[in-house]
Amino acid sequence: VQNTTGDLATVVAYFVPTAGNAATYTFTIAAGAAFDINMYVGGNVSKSDPFWSTIAGAGGNVNFRGAVKFVSDKPLVGVGFFQQPQTSQNYVSAYDLVSTAGATNRVLGPWFDRDCNVACTGSGNVTDFNTFSNLALLNVGSSAATITAINFYTQTGSTPFATYVPTQTVPAGGSLFVNSRSGGDIPLANAVGLTGKFLGTIEVIASSGDQIKGVVTVNYGSIGADAYNAFNR
Repeated sequence: VQNTTGDLATVVAYFVPTAGNAATYTFTIAAGAAFDINMYVGGNVSKSDPFWSTIAGAGGNVNFRGAVKFVSDKPLVGVGFFQQPQTSQNYVSAYDLVSTAGATNRVLGPWFDRDCNVACTGSGNVTDFNTFSNLALLNVGSSAATITAINFYTQTGSTPFATYVPTQTVPAGGSLFVNSRSGGDIPLANAVGLTGKFLGTIEVIASSGDQIKGVVTVNYGSIGADAYNAFNR
């Protein structure tokens, strides 16, 4: 994240997991300077800082999956990225950090694939897929959001090709992950009719007044990935 002003910025980062330990980290950014938090090597936050024990547990080896919210007394801009390790999927994909501006209760991802290169009905191996996608959905509102529908549309269809059935609740500042290969936070079996070959779009609808945003990654098996910010309507 970068401080866009000519004054010192005081920032609080709120880490909100889908499950597990929540944590906060407070820091300052000099005028015009940037600050990096890296979940692997630490970035500007030393790996010896007690913050990491809070977020990952005493052993320091517990996975964190969730969202981070930056609250600053000065305007910020920022870029986030997903990085997969060299031992499995060696790639990085970046996206713009989002704010509450323009948030609505409907998010659209116009590129969302599940394209197997073998006959597969479950999660399979990463190498079994030409492409698969993940939507990281973020509740940027101040209260819990109720996700009432997650619809998949074909490239030519106007009606949902498959729908995640159960209603989901996302806490304020929290996130929800929908993965076309593994299901993410929702069992893949709940995607009624989603087959091994799907090239289309995703739509997420929350209750009226809720504020959600999203980031989509499209993975090319184990060799690379693209990312983009989903659209609010």
